[in-house]
Parts: sequence; C-alpha cells; structure tokens
Amino acid sequence: MGGLLLCLDTGAPLIDAALVVTVALECRRSLRRVGLRVGAVSVNSGNAWEWRGRRWLMVRRPWLVSLGMLVTLEDTRGQRERLWLMRDSLDEGSWRALRAVYSVLNGEVTAVPPSRSESARTTGRCALR
Repeated sequence: MGGLLLCLDTGAPLIDAALVVTVALECRRSLRRVGLRVGAVSVNSGNAWEWRGRRWLMVRRPWLVSLGMLVTLEDTRGQRERLWLMRDSLDEGSWRALRAVYSVLNGEVTAVPPSRSESARTTGRCALR
C-alpha cells in the first residue's frame, strides 16, 4: 500500500486522502463481490449448470483464455451472472471435462467422450468479472 500512496501524491493532502479512501472502498467492494460468487459448479449436459442450489442456463458462448473461462449464466428468474472459472482452482480432470463441454458448445467436436458425457463436476472458485 505504501507504493500506492507514493503514486497518488498530488501535492494536495485532501485530494490524496480522498483518492486513498476511494481506492480502499473499491477494494472492499470488489472483495465482497468475489466472495459472494465462490462455490461449487456442476455442468450438466449442454448448457445446463447447477450453482448455488439453482439451475442456470448459459446464454452466451463461453470465452476461453489460458487461465480460465468466462461464462454468462441466467437462472429461471432471469438473473444473470458472469463467472470466471479459473483453471488453477480446478483439478486437471475437471478442467479437461469443462474444456470438453466448451468444445461441444463451440462446434469444435461433435461428441463428448463417454467418460465425460455425464456431469462434469467442478468445485473451483467462481469470480465475477
């Protein structure tokens, strides 16, 4: 935090204090939002997901990067959530199963291997983007 304070030195103490308070409040808000979105995710066939005891449908194609996958889900009440499923919070088998589901959704393959055709269960952390 000391490095942050040096970068925010505007020469006006009140502006510096306001900037530090703003950054601290935004950090707290961001951590609270991430904490609310931690939990186990179950990917069923196609675009049906189970999370927080509710059924969710994938409403957009997932965006995949090397460190994780961003999915946009909508529940039966119309509530939408954008979740990051991070690769380092999943075991290797769960990550591969999730990638297999992603490949089917994007038309990269025509079928999921039999060992992964059932539910691909993940227990990683989910974070809002």
